[in-house]
Amino acid sequence: MKAKVMVVGAIFFLMSVTQVFAFETDGYMVNLSTRGYVGTGDNVMIAGFCVSGRPLTVIIRALGPSLASRGVYGTLGDPMFEVRSPSGTLLYQNDDWIYALSAPVLTSLGIQPSNSKEAAAVLTVSPGCFTVIVKGVGGSTGVALVEVYDITLFIRH
Repeated sequence: MKAKVMVVGAIFFLMSVTQVFAFETDGYMVNLSTRGYVGTGDNVMIAGFCVSGRPLTVIIRALGPSLASRGVYGTLGDPMFEVRSPSGTLLYQNDDWIYALSAPVLTSLGIQPSNSKEAAAVLTVSPGCFTVIVKGVGGSTGVALVEVYDITLFIRH
């Protein structure tokens, strides 16, 4: 179903905001993704997304090792992610995607990460806003990519 999509973001350079943008358009949210450096403590990677109207099934992935094959240096060797509610309540977490209950779904859709140390899962979320926090297992650091997809993009015929 087509809906209004609000896009809000900021462009950072050397940890300072250089540009803030927002726009609204008619259409579908295809996916949300961002690549960045994952540190420790308050310097983790954070992505947010909101769902309105009805529950939505999403695929969330946190990639690190597989980025090296695409020419990215200093990748995060073992990423994990947490999904949190607006109040900060932990709703879900994943370390290695192959141990997720949804691993067979990821594989059948062909969206599974290529490295078993990467994190991914299929989740159904109720309307609301959510935060995805990407961290390095054991306090590791490096470059990672976080993605959130609407699963219906992969199951429509």
